[in-house]
Amino acid sequence: MTEKEARTEEEPAEFVPTKAEDYPVDSDMELMLPSGANVVVHRPNKYALLLAGRFPKDVDAAIRSAIDEGEQPDFLTRIKAMDYLLCESFVAPKFHITPKKGCRSIRELPDPDREFLVLYLGLSVF
Repeated sequence: MTEKEARTEEEPAEFVPTKAEDYPVDSDMELMLPSGANVVVHRPNKYALLLAGRFPKDVDAAIRSAIDEGEQPDFLTRIKAMDYLLCESFVAPKFHITPKKGCRSIRELPDPDREFLVLYLGLSVF
């Protein structure tokens, strides 16, 4: 009997759930963006943000309406939601939907940086 055959005849290991203290949790990440900017980001939890009512009111209402109707939010709503998720992902420097003292406007984020973050962080809109 070969080693491979012996391994396939072994009983499977018992399933043991991961302990709470060992559960993998995302932490802040230091990245260099395509523009050369150094940033600290984390993966935002869109469901927690939605439940907490932290999306802009018009975006929140449009998302909830689409969900209630079993549809996808319209394109403009999805763009606004993605902008908000991007703002939430930045730890340093801070970004905001509208220009605000001490923050950069999300509109100033170059497209290559935006696309990199969306892919790297696995961001998606409902």
